[in-house]
Amino acid sequence: MANSKNKGEKKSKVVVAVSGGFDPIHIGHIRLFKEAKKLGDELVVILNNDNWLRAKKGYVFMPEDERKEVIESIKYVDRVILTKHEPNPKDMSVCRELEELKPHIFANGGDRFKNNIPEVETCEKIGCKMVFDVGEGGKVQSSSWLVNKCKILFKADEYADLLLNKKVIIFDLDGTLTESKSYLDTEMASLLCELLERRIVAIIGGGNYNQFKEQLLKKLNCASKNLKNLFILPTSGSKMYKFSNGKWKIVYKKVLTSEEKSYIISALKKALEEVGYKKPKKTYGKLIEDRESQITFSALGQKAPLWAKEEWHKEHDIRPKLKSVLEKYLPDFEIRIGGLTSIDITKKGIDKAYGIEQISKILSIPVKDMVYIGDALFEGGNDSAVFKTKIDTVQILGPDEVKCLLYRFFKKLKE
Repeated sequence: MANSKNKGEKKSKVVVAVSGGFDPIHIGHIRLFKEAKKLGDELVVILNNDNWLRAKKGYVFMPEDERKEVIESIKYVDRVILTKHEPNPKDMSVCRELEELKPHIFANGGDRFKNNIPEVETCEKIGCKMVFDVGEGGKVQSSSWLVNKCKILFKADEYADLLLNKKVIIFDLDGTLTESKSYLDTEMASLLCELLERRIVAIIGGGNYNQFKEQLLKKLNCASKNLKNLFILPTSGSKMYKFSNGKWKIVYKKVLTSEEKSYIISALKKALEEVGYKKPKKTYGKLIEDRESQITFSALGQKAPLWAKEEWHKEHDIRPKLKSVLEKYLPDFEIRIGGLTSIDITKKGIDKAYGIEQISKILSIPVKDMVYIGDALFEGGNDSAVFKTKIDTVQILGPDEVKCLLYRFFKKLKE
């Protein structure tokens, strides 16, 4: 007979673990706890401490002792374990806690996937099953969304009034409409389609056309008549596409010659060696990519998951030094720091400012009737080139603030 059927012998409990900052806690977390508890007998919440939050988000909204007390009061939760992250931690994972706890199941919500979390190897080591998309309806809320909504509400009316007086609204892509190299979510897609009914919209980013297609266009299910109001400018404004007769057609492109590409790549390799760049043990796709009108260096590869890019950006970012060295070797080219791990190189004078000037020229609309919305509108940021055009700008922290701004804008249109 099996041990579990022996008289008087207790069946071992199935322990389920979930982890997160939960700062502040919201309905999505409650649904995660509820569904995770159904997977076993005991639910343990691994709660990231304040040191982790400061390193991850730059702030603490609710202190760790308050978060712990609130979560312990939730009926689905049996225990809460606070992580031991030191100040400015190098390891942002909960691998240590998983090894100590050794749960049977590690449950993850709708914003996590096997290729974007660092605990996979540890779970395989301790024999812990990983379960994803736990909760009702995937990612329905975000702590960052809530905090960012609080922040933007203070200026929402001012920004919305600014948009009311503009004919063209221009967005950055990564970090503004989407997270880095992530797909446009359903809510943002719906907001953009509504915006295209009312305004001309342009989107400028460092990725190539194929990346725009996968990341943005395939998720944008707008009516064809509204897509005619959309212009996309891949590779930092070195190309422009518009929608015509059911297809995306090139308006212009400023491609690099084969000689220029070879020269740039050679200089890039030399500069990487000079600044002491060490290729990571694990990379994700090409480190140097020819995007026809732009050469892009990505420290971890073009397809690196967000968690890996954030960790590299925090601990190993050599790009400011690399940019300085490249400017010495490539004085006749534009060199920009992009996203969390990239350097983009284009022809001299080809940048987001150039893209804005071309939009103005093609549409015969002055720059004063446009606004640019981006997450890096500061000195050295990959949106800073737009300042050369004297365009009005709105600095945001991420997609959540853009959503808040657009909701407020639409409300004002109806007033």
